[in-house]
Amino acid sequence: RLNKLHSFTIQLKTDVILLHEIRLSSTKIHIPNHFTYRNDLQPVHNSPAYDDTTVLIHRRNIHHPMTLNTVIQTSSVLL
Repeated sequence: RLNKLHSFTIQLKTDVILLHEIRLSSTKIHIPNHFTYRNDLQPVHNSPAYDDTTVLIHRRNIHHPMTLNTVIQTSSVLL
């Protein structure tokens, strides 16, 4: 899957990629020239859902990771 993601980013010259429920909590995501911000939570017992989010931002974009005061899970980046 990561090879497909890498090819996708090169082909489309992406600036920002948002991923949700990717089921890669033990895998490091490295896409060349992209910063990676992750928020991985453990799955709830007996639940098929995963609660992980990932934000990939190309290094040409000026950005800053940030924290939002909210009760829901977030991965937040200010562009």
